[in-house]
Amino acid sequence: MDNDKRVDEWLENHDGDDYCLYCKCSAECDGRGVRGGPDGPIYPPCCDSDYKEDLLDEDALLEDLKEEEG
Repeated sequence: MDNDKRVDEWLENHDGDDYCLYCKCSAECDGRGVRGGPDGPIYPPCCDSDYKEDLLDEDALLEDLKEEEG
């Protein structure tokens, strides 16, 4: 299976909490989703972006998938 298909399959079988593990913005985001701030809601980067295209660290995901396969 090629890497794009492996990534697509993983995305279909996991949810947002799992996405945080491979998000390029995890250093700036606490993974708690939308929360209140003094000037209104604070949205995480994944709310306004295409996760696969903009935020997914595919290299880290593929590395972990290869380790799982063993």
